[in-house]
Amino acid sequence: MQIPGIPNRFLKDNIYLLFISLLLLAISIFTGKAPSADSLTKKYTNQLKAYINKSEKEFEKLFKNKSNFNDVTDFQKESILLEKNTVKQNLFVFKNIKGFTQLKYWSTQSIIPNEETVNGKENNYFKKLVNGYFFIQKKYIGDLIIVSLTPVKWQYSIESNYLENQFCINPGLGSNFEISFENTKDVITNSKGLFLFSVKNLNPGEKPNSGITIWLRIFSLLPLLLFLHFTTVQFYQKKGFLLAVIFLSLSLLVLRFLTYYFF
Repeated sequence: MQIPGIPNRFLKDNIYLLFISLLLLAISIFTGKAPSADSLTKKYTNQLKAYINKSEKEFEKLFKNKSNFNDVTDFQKESILLEKNTVKQNLFVFKNIKGFTQLKYWSTQSIIPNEETVNGKENNYFKKLVNGYFFIQKKYIGDLIIVSLTPVKWQYSIESNYLENQFCINPGLGSNFEISFENTKDVITNSKGLFLFSVKNLNPGEKPNSGITIWLRIFSLLPLLLFLHFTTVQFYQKKGFLLAVIFLSLSLLVLRFLTYYFF
């Protein structure tokens, strides 16, 4: 390789910059083989299934022994109850008094189950409430009704910096999906295999690059830009200012067109 006006000694001393740049670009092309839309959907579906399954297991743990049972029915032990509940489910205890349910305990003020949710016969099901989509579980102990609301996706009528319409797990990946009550191939079920909801890919044709691919391609430009800088200095010293400017301008123009293809 020989650039007119540039000594071979310079090229031998700086050609390693081009090799580093090409190596990083080659690695980024390999890592840039983004997963297909189907594989992304399957991945997120599995994450949601695991989330629901863990919620069911945690809820059942509260009633496996007498100690846990006492913690649930003793409304003064809120901190103990919450410590044993590792999934972000919201717990409520209602007491049936002469046919009317009275709220006795709650672990959050962001949502309260409505009367239909508390008194309905359904259990371990999925429903949209006033500010989001929830997996709902219930347990009856004497005249008490323990209700668990596990948030799956927040859905506010008005969004803000503090109230965002997003999935509760992996919001970054979840931004590619929306909830559907149609029974499609990408379904979420409870532990009994009953249908809860489906996920729908909003960008089925897109294959976004991973973060590591983007950073590799950015870093691949750095040694290339250094090489162009050193080469431009050589042009300036050997051929003068005008040719140095022409060389740098043409090089950056070509580089700009290449980034459209690789980035």
